[in-house]
Amino acid sequence: MPGKSKDQRNKPRPNTKLNQLPGEGEVVAFHLCKENQETMHSIQTIAKLGGLQPKNITSAGTKDRRGVTTQVITVQRANPERLAGLNKRLVGMRVGDFHRMTRLLKLGDLYGNRFTVTLRDLQLDVAQATPEVSQWIQNGFINYFGLQRFGNSPGSATHDIGRAILQGNAENAVNLILQPRPEEVGEMAEVRQAWQTNRDANAIFKRVPRRCVAERDVLFHLAKRGAKDFAGALQAIPFHLRSLYLHGYQSYVWNHMASERIRLYGASQLVPGDLVVVSKEQPSEEVPSTIDASDKPNDASEGKRSPHEQVEVVTEDTVNQYSIADLVLPLPGFDMKYPTNAVGQAYVDFMKRDQLDPLQMKRAVKNTSLPGSYRRVLGQVEDATFKFIRYEDPSQPLCITDMDRAQNREVPAILDQGQHLALQVEFTLRSSCYATMCLRELTRTSSSPAFNTSLTKQHAQPPKPSTE
Repeated sequence: MPGKSKDQRNKPRPNTKLNQLPGEGEVVAFHLCKENQETMHSIQTIAKLGGLQPKNITSAGTKDRRGVTTQVITVQRANPERLAGLNKRLVGMRVGDFHRMTRLLKLGDLYGNRFTVTLRDLQLDVAQATPEVSQWIQNGFINYFGLQRFGNSPGSATHDIGRAILQGNAENAVNLILQPRPEEVGEMAEVRQAWQTNRDANAIFKRVPRRCVAERDVLFHLAKRGAKDFAGALQAIPFHLRSLYLHGYQSYVWNHMASERIRLYGASQLVPGDLVVVSKEQPSEEVPSTIDASDKPNDASEGKRSPHEQVEVVTEDTVNQYSIADLVLPLPGFDMKYPTNAVGQAYVDFMKRDQLDPLQMKRAVKNTSLPGSYRRVLGQVEDATFKFIRYEDPSQPLCITDMDRAQNREVPAILDQGQHLALQVEFTLRSSCYATMCLRELTRTSSSPAFNTSLTKQHAQPPKPSTE
């Protein structure tokens, strides 16, 4: 029997399993449901168990670790049958609803996120709480960046490191990355303390756990390339992680400027000098919550905005042509317009405290020039509904999650009776809006994980017996 020609051997086999899926295209897509896990950790686990490269697995965005989340994942060159078989080995996650797509998802390929949130142990009765929730739905919230944007380590938060990088103080940035963290224990805590004591990268870099990417890359560079090459050590950190520091500082400034805008002029109407975003092809309410001037610093499109996006300064003549929902503020960058009212000067005064200038954001160091972006000042919940539930047991599930359905869990019936009262809200948020900030407007309490954990523990404790 004649052998196969070289062309025949190199011709890819048709993926018969893929062709059986609904949809069109050569990309496998599926829903990933996960519980108490980071998206990237879930993707890495699927790649490892499925014999895939993590770079060939993409999503439209990351979902919070806290909670049960469901999102679409796309994979290039994958066997859907093998992926479905991973459910027997996956812990805290499930995959399903396989179909085909014509291309891989990329970051930002989503309209928004749908949430179901249950707030337990309400201290108001239904009559008091109902108008509060209705007002929240109608008025929206200040569209702050959430705490997760900045990390949870005082003194070495992402914006502190970003500030040092923009100041050109590479040594300080490295020291902040390696600074001891109060909440940390174990080997990494010892590594950080050793760095503070002797600054000997050669002696400690091998002890850094692989999960601590930035710390490991920085120390490895200092050990191999020179103990004083702090600028080079920062460049050794992967680009996406290094960018988080810079974006953290931009977000830090934006949050303060949003508060200043509300303090100066309120949140009900536009004033001359404000910035509004308009679109040549879409109504203004369809413009994304964040409009990036460039996908990343220093790329080929640096400083170029889409022709479909335009930012205008409101004047006395045009102030009535827009609504407060159109109001945007810039994240500092070299290609940004700034408000021409008092808020514009507030940017200058605020960043001057950090020896930085919002009008001088270009840098000689690679990938540290920031073109900037615009973000809506006010966010709005969409398609919102709510209901009140009475319950007795603080640990009783009050909603059925996607993970319950995926694992066919038996969930006790929700009887809607008991001494405690809960509020359950369902709503959609546009991409880049933070549910934590949205809910903070409703609850008027801290959004920090520590505070919410303390509330959960307090609610779970049995009531103290009466002393009467």
